[in-house]
Amino acid sequence: MKILIADDHALFRDGLTLRLEEIAPNAVILQASSYTQIFKILATETPVDVLILDVEMQDMPWLDSLKQIHELSPKTKVIVVSASEDSRTIRTILATGVRGYIPKRSEAKVFNNALKLIIEGGSYVPAN
Repeated sequence: MKILIADDHALFRDGLTLRLEEIAPNAVILQASSYTQIFKILATETPVDVLILDVEMQDMPWLDSLKQIHELSPKTKVIVVSASEDSRTIRTILATGVRGYIPKRSEAKVFNNALKLIIEGGSYVPAN
């Protein structure tokens, strides 16, 4: 399994990498700090199975970027992990085909269970 973590905060990417190494020890984990890097990785790497993404990166508008990600790599399961908990934003994000939305304030157990659910073909939306 190949997982791409995309967030413009290196500390968050590194912490999430450590968590993923526990959850999926055999996964290849890649990192990106911008949408530009995401597109480059998706265009050049063998298929990425899961993309864990904070949509609030500054180099491109997130809605256009999500649509481009789905066009470039339609089989990649996209999971948004974000500090925003605005219900309209979450609905808009999910309408693009994102498989899950995990608030950054979530407990580790919730994150782990949501990630496993999505990897196994399900979807996850926080209860509000």
